[in-house]
Amino acid sequence: MLLQEPKKRYDQKKIYMNIYKYIRRTVLALMIGVLFLPQGILAFDLQASTTIDQNLKNIVYISCGNVENGENVFYSTGSGVVLGEGLVITNGHVISYDGDAENWYFYDFCVGGISEHSYLAPIIDMVFVPSDIYFSRTDYFDYSLMTALDLNGEPYIFPEFATYGNPDSLIHGDKLTLIGYPANSGETITSTSGAVSGFEYSNWIKSDAIAEFGNSGGGAFDENGNLIGIPTVVSTGELNSMTYISNINAIFEDMFGEYLMIRDYDTLYTRDNVACFEDSCYHFGEGVDDVIASQNIIATGEENVQIGEKVLELEPETSVYDPDLKDQKIIDRMQGNILLQVEQHGEAWYLHPELDKRYYMKDGPTAYEMMRQFGLGIADADLMKIPAEATPADMLEATSICKTNSLARRLSGRILLQVEQHGEAWYIQPDTCRRIYMKDGESAYNIMRFLSKGIADSNLKAIPSDVLNSNFGQ
Repeated sequence: MLLQEPKKRYDQKKIYMNIYKYIRRTVLALMIGVLFLPQGILAFDLQASTTIDQNLKNIVYISCGNVENGENVFYSTGSGVVLGEGLVITNGHVISYDGDAENWYFYDFCVGGISEHSYLAPIIDMVFVPSDIYFSRTDYFDYSLMTALDLNGEPYIFPEFATYGNPDSLIHGDKLTLIGYPANSGETITSTSGAVSGFEYSNWIKSDAIAEFGNSGGGAFDENGNLIGIPTVVSTGELNSMTYISNINAIFEDMFGEYLMIRDYDTLYTRDNVACFEDSCYHFGEGVDDVIASQNIIATGEENVQIGEKVLELEPETSVYDPDLKDQKIIDRMQGNILLQVEQHGEAWYLHPELDKRYYMKDGPTAYEMMRQFGLGIADADLMKIPAEATPADMLEATSICKTNSLARRLSGRILLQVEQHGEAWYIQPDTCRRIYMKDGESAYNIMRFLSKGIADSNLKAIPSDVLNSNFGQ
C-alpha cells in the first residue's frame, strides 16, 4: 500500500496557475544544483540530533492536486526532505497519479511549506516543480527530485539541509526515526521510532517504525540524526505492519549512475560498508576524514577505483591510446565528432575539437558532465547566427553551411551554452555546422550518438584520450 492520502476535496482557489512557466529554468537549476553538490549534499554531520527541533526545517509538507472546472482540487498529501538550497526529494507517488498501466502523470500543482515550531502547522508558502529527469515510479524506485519556488515564482532558499548517514552500513536492530506529516495525526509534524527489521536487496530497508498516510516522502533518520532514506510503502499483516524505506544511496545511484555514487556491495548492510558520493566517502559511525584516511580503494563490483576518481573516467581496454599509433590526420579529420567503436559494442567517444583528445561518453549523466565541463558560453545574438535543426534526422539531411558561415565553422564540434538565458546547451554538428538543442544529459547522449561516426579500434587507439574530472576549469 503506497503511503498516499485518500482523495479529498479542499475549497482553495487561484494557486499558482503559472507554475509551468518556470519548469525549464528550474529543472536546469536543479540539475546544476545537484551535480555541483550544494554544501548540504555532503555535510556528513554525524552529531545531528533525531529530535523534531533539530530536523524541523529539513522536512516539508506537500499537497498536490488538479484544476477541475476552474477550481483547485487536492488529491494527495505527503512530505519531503530538503537536500539543498532549493531542492526537495519526495516519493514519486506523492506528486503524480496513475494514468494507465504504463504511464504516470504529474498533478497540475503541488504546494507546501515548513513549520516554524513543532506545535504549529506548516506555513504554505512554496510551490514544487517536479523534474521528469530525476523521477521514477517502478517496482524498485519511487522518488522525485523537485525545485521549490516561492509565491512570486522565484527559487525558494531553504535555511537548512538534511545531512547524511550511510544506509548501506545499517544492520538489524539499528534505531530509526521517521519524521513527516501523517494525515491522520493532525496538521503538525510528527515523529515515530523503531528499528531496522530487515532489507530487500540494495534498495529497501524494512522497519517496524510506524508510518501512515502523509508520511510518504518524509525522512528516515539514523540514531545520529542523519538521513538514510525515504519512507515509501507500508505492508500490513495480521499482527503488525512493516514500513519499507527507500535507501537514499540506492536513489542517488539510480539518479546519477555508478560513476557518481559508488557502493560496496561486498559489504552491503554491514558495519564495514563504505560508500562514496563524488570524492567523499563515509560509513556508519565515523567521520569522512577517518574513512578517507583508512580506505584507499573502493570496490565497484567490476574493478577498483582510487578515491577521488570517478567510474566515468575508466575507459574500456579495447580503446587504450597507443602513442606509437598516433595519427594527426585522423585527429584533424574527426575533430568535434562522436566516435563509435563499431568493432566492439558501440562505445561512444567525444573528440574535443581544440584539445585533440577523446573522452569516453559512457551514458547520459556522463554526457551532461561533458556539457558542464566543455560548454562554451555564447551570447544570444551570436547563437542566432547559426541555423538550428529540430531533430537529429533533420541534421543529417541538412546542407552544410561550413563554407559560408565563418562563426559556425569556427565553433564546429563545440558544445555551446546560452549564458544570457538559463544555460541551454547546443551541439554544433561538424559536417553541417548547424546547431541542435540538448535539453539534458540523456538527450545529449542520444542526439550525439545518433550523429556519430563509426571508427575502427586501430584508428581510435591513434587518438590520445583523457578523463573528465571534478576539478576541470579550477
